[in-house]
Amino acid sequence: MKTPYQLEVLKRTYTEDLYPNETIRAELSVKLGLTDKQLQMWFCHRRLKDRKPPPKRQQLEEDVHVPVMAPPPVLPPPLPHSKLTMAPGGMYGEQLLPSSSRRGTGRPSAILDMSDLQCLPLLTSHG
Repeated sequence: MKTPYQLEVLKRTYTEDLYPNETIRAELSVKLGLTDKQLQMWFCHRRLKDRKPPPKRQQLEEDVHVPVMAPPPVLPPPLPHSKLTMAPGGMYGEQLLPSSSRRGTGRPSAILDMSDLQCLPLLTSHG
């Protein structure tokens, strides 16, 4: 465990030089009463600390200040199954049929645009 004075000197030295050479470490060793190995380890761990992302708890605290999107609107409850009638041709109870009046000639019958279709809902309501 480092004393507050030792930490202050180590941090000050770190701001000046991330990789202190052997001469600087020898001076720090005498000044702080730490071995060269302890100094090497402290600088190594400090460099790792600077590279590492902040802990998740700290990130969560920072994320609190980010505006949150409103929740999606509440959808009405689904209709009871007995009220729904599925048409054989459509997922939503509608069957699309081509209109009797065709515009133009020579078009393939498989290609229809929306103006060629009539929507006939097959939903029944039992009131």
